[in-house]
Amino acid sequence: MVFNVCELVIAYIMQQKGIRDCGISRNTWHKLFKGNFDSRDILMVRAIKDRLIEEKTEAERIKEIVEKTWRLHEKYVPNWLKEIVKVDFKLREVRVSVVPFGAGQTPFRDVPLIVVGKIREGWGYPETLAHELAHVLFNQNFDFENEVEHPYIQLIEEEIAVRLGLRPRYFSYEIPGFAGWVKKAQQKEKAWKVYLQSLDRFRDISEFIEENEKCNFSPR
Repeated sequence: MVFNVCELVIAYIMQQKGIRDCGISRNTWHKLFKGNFDSRDILMVRAIKDRLIEEKTEAERIKEIVEKTWRLHEKYVPNWLKEIVKVDFKLREVRVSVVPFGAGQTPFRDVPLIVVGKIREGWGYPETLAHELAHVLFNQNFDFENEVEHPYIQLIEEEIAVRLGLRPRYFSYEIPGFAGWVKKAQQKEKAWKVYLQSLDRFRDISEFIEENEKCNFSPR
């Protein structure tokens, strides 16, 4: 993974959080994050950069912490992801942009970009990055709706956090009210543990998800 601080990403998160409205549509953000600039875009990005000097300085400080922590674990996490999901990354480079706000997301399915910032107590950067890397891996290989895949990605995060010794057990933190996908993940934990014990039975994780979701939603 390549870590950086990008004023454009900072501006995107500020707009998402209602801190500052840049007046940029989602389609335009998508185009910019893919690196498709025209002459007007270049002027707009320059103006954004000029307004975000303090935010960039704070993001640079956080970036040092994020990257240093990740480097302690990076030799394990990608291999564990491939073991659990049973597919590989189609692109070898994933960009991690650090922002000075609370953030953890992959903004667009077809852009290998992770945004991370300040995180809640009880959650750490290695497992947060593993979570977002799992989203990238899913985006590159499968076509599940986010509401279907997100609880399973949370279970991947829990497994990796336990393997790294960062959590004593799954869900060993206070679950925030907005994190509905975590509560859904708790409901799937029993089936998930069976999956981990029988990986050889499945082509990849998509086969397990399809089987498990069909089971969950079948009429009684």
